[in-house]
Amino acid sequence: MRIVVVLTVALCGLFWLIGPGVQPACAWYSQTVDDVGDVGWDTSIAVDASGHPHITYYDYTNGNLKYASWNGSTWAIQTVDNDFDVGEYSSLALDSSGRPCISYYDYLNGYLKYAAWTGSTWAIQLVDTSGDVGWYSSLALDASDYPHISYACLG
Repeated sequence: MRIVVVLTVALCGLFWLIGPGVQPACAWYSQTVDDVGDVGWDTSIAVDASGHPHITYYDYTNGNLKYASWNGSTWAIQTVDNDFDVGEYSSLALDSSGRPCISYYDYLNGYLKYAAWTGSTWAIQLVDTSGDVGWYSSLALDASDYPHISYACLG
């Protein structure tokens, strides 16, 4: 089975609310973001202040965490962490400056990791190494851009 990263967006026009339960007419638009190898596992999405989507996903072929961002005309794709078997169960949030922050699972070591874009490179930290931790992480940033992560541990 081959998986690819596909973004599907509802494009809804402005409408006047006529009554309870009235929904806008939306057209769904799909676009392939990345189709090189077996990619697109465990995706997460955030939308910046300009309405541009940012996506994280696991590259199964290479065992890497990837990040894709739309600038309004093209997708830019980066490998965030290329240690083998990292990037599953990613969760993406954008800080107050629009920079991506990602929590994710390091399958090989059983660790929870956190990556933040500094503007020029990815700063990667080990968050929890106390066992098989980091499954199904969920990331939120507070008003001061401090990360808060919930996750499951096995064992």
